[in-house]
Amino acid sequence: RQGEAYFLTQVRGAVLVEIRPPRGLLGGMTGFPLRGLDSRVPLLPEGIAWRKLPGNVRHVFTHFGLSLTVWRGTISNPAPLPPHQSWLAREQLGEAALPSLMRKILELVATEDGNEA
Repeated sequence: RQGEAYFLTQVRGAVLVEIRPPRGLLGGMTGFPLRGLDSRVPLLPEGIAWRKLPGNVRHVFTHFGLSLTVWRGTISNPAPLPPHQSWLAREQLGEAALPSLMRKILELVATEDGNEA
C-alpha cells in the first residue's frame, strides 16, 4: 500500500499530532496525520505550503507493507484544532509513546534536519 504522512510544525517548533480512532490499525495511538492507511482523510489546516521530503518511510504490518511519502509544512498562526489533534513540543516527541511507524517518520524528518530525533 501507498500513503502519505504529514509533519506540520508551528514556527515556535510544536508539532501537530493526533490520536487515531479507537478501532483499526494503530487504533487509539498518537501519531502524525496519515492518508492511505485507512479510509480517513486527515484534517489539516489550510494554507500550508507542503514540501515533499526525499525518500519514503517503509513499514510492514502483519498482513501488508506500507510505503509513505512524508510531507512537511510550517504554520505561523494555527487555528483551533479538533479534539483529536493537539500540538506537542518537538523536544517531547522522543519521550512520547509513538508507535514504530511514527518513529520512522520522525527519523526521516530528523535526517532532513541533519540531527537526531
